[in-house]
Amino acid sequence: MAFDLGYDEGGADDTLLVSVQIALTEQARKFKRHWKAALGSVPYFHSKDLWNFSSGVFADAGLDRPQRDRLLRELRKIIHRHLALGVTAKISKKLYDSLTTSDFRSRWGTAYSFAINMLILCAYLEQNKGRTEDSYPWPPVDVNVLIEDGHRHSNQALEIMQDSKNIPKEKRLLNVLSAGLGSKPDHPILQAADMLAYAEWREICQRPSDLHLVLYSPTSSYRVARFDCTAEVIEEMKQGPEKWMQRKREYWHNNRASL
Repeated sequence: MAFDLGYDEGGADDTLLVSVQIALTEQARKFKRHWKAALGSVPYFHSKDLWNFSSGVFADAGLDRPQRDRLLRELRKIIHRHLALGVTAKISKKLYDSLTTSDFRSRWGTAYSFAINMLILCAYLEQNKGRTEDSYPWPPVDVNVLIEDGHRHSNQALEIMQDSKNIPKEKRLLNVLSAGLGSKPDHPILQAADMLAYAEWREICQRPSDLHLVLYSPTSSYRVARFDCTAEVIEEMKQGPEKWMQRKREYWHNNRASL
C-alpha cells in the first residue's frame, strides 16, 4: 500500500510553512479526477485568488460569489472523501541556520528541505498508526513524492529525496517509489497543499480564512495538524530521525494536533 504526498509552502519573512497532503495512491487518483471535474472552467485552485473579484483564476473564469461558495463546498467533500491527512510544519529559517552545522545541512538541506523531510516522516506514522510499540520497528512505507516547483530550494529538496533511495533497506522508514517536481495546474494535490498552507498562515496571523472551515471537520476521517520545528525538534533530528520518532509514535493516532 503506497501513499502519495503533495507539498507546497507558505508563510512570510523569517517564518516558513511547508504543508503536505497525504492520500493513499488509489484515492489520490480518484481525488485528482473529481477535483478537476469540480473546477470546471477554473484552470486550478489558487487560494489567494479566492475572494479577488477583479483578477485571478476565479475572476478570469467568471465565477461570482455564489459560484465560488458552491465550488468550495464541492471541494470540501472531495478532500474529506479522498485525502487521509494534511500536515503543516512551521519553521524559523534563522533559528534553523543558527542551530545547524554545514555538515548537517549537507544532509538535510535548507530549512525548506528540512521541513519537507520532517513531513515525510508523518506518512510513516500515518501508515503505522494502528501498530503497537511492541511491534516496532514497523515496516517501511512506500511513497510517491511531488513537490511544487515554485520554490527556489525545490530542486535541492528533490535531490535529498532521491538520495534517500541509497539508504540500506534495513534502515529505511520509507521507500521512495518516485519523486518529482510539479506545477499546481497539473496536480490537484498541490492545489490542496496550497490551500492548507494558506489557511494555516491565516490562522497564525489571526486572520482566519474560509479555507479553514473547508479543511477542518471533527466528523471526517481526514485530519489536519500543524507542528513547530522548534529548537528541541531540530536538536533531536541532529541525533537522527529516530529520536524524534520515539517521542511521536506513541500518541500519533490519538493526538495529532500535538505533534
